[in-house]
Amino acid sequence: MKALAADPKTKSLAESVSNLLGTRREIRFLKRSTEYGKFGLLSAAYTPAPPGASSRVHGKLTQTRGAHWDEQVFAKTCAGCHTTAVDPQTHAFSAIALDCYACHGLVDLRHSKDTKLVAFGKGNADPPRVQLANCAQCHLRTGKSKKTGLPYPTNFVAGDNLFHDYEVDLSDAAISRMNPGDRHVAQSVREVMEGKSMTTCVSCHDIHRQNASKHRQVAEGATCVSCHEPGKPKSKVTKYEVHSALCGY
Repeated sequence: MKALAADPKTKSLAESVSNLLGTRREIRFLKRSTEYGKFGLLSAAYTPAPPGASSRVHGKLTQTRGAHWDEQVFAKTCAGCHTTAVDPQTHAFSAIALDCYACHGLVDLRHSKDTKLVAFGKGNADPPRVQLANCAQCHLRTGKSKKTGLPYPTNFVAGDNLFHDYEVDLSDAAISRMNPGDRHVAQSVREVMEGKSMTTCVSCHDIHRQNASKHRQVAEGATCVSCHEPGKPKSKVTKYEVHSALCGY
């Protein structure tokens, strides 16, 4: 925000920012629209300093020339994974970010005493393909909705069959063209859907703690070689950069 307010090309836009979108790779600026469930997305972006960089290394503001608010991009590109309950006709969302239902589905009110009654709860017996679909609705980024043609599924409810509506190319050729970050997601989805693997996203990732330390305990498989060299310790990660045409970084 300091960078946005300091740049003469974006200074006048800074006061309109209501929310930020993004993480360590890129941060985007949002403003609330006058329409219900809509955001304007600023064309300018901010690239943070790399993790572990010295205090003298700063992030930088990019795409500032002709900076302007766009009222369509967020609704048709971002809303499906960064908000909850998007209307497929108006693309308006009901809640900013993701509420509990986005991942846990329809929750039995007795789940506080019996965790297996909720998706991802301890003791829950949902098969791997159901667990994986809950994560893939956002993290499998190369597909589109059959109903709307937008790059996110239409009204997916956790526990349902994601691929009734969401179509994605999981062929060898398509997966080989992906960067390692997207490739390991696609590879994992294909293996589980084909019944070749029981390893899901939560086998490796502790979602609420945003920690992936569990993945070092998982047996090696085809998915692992996207980021790790076979036969070497999992602490040794192949260096790679993740870029997404969909997310714009």
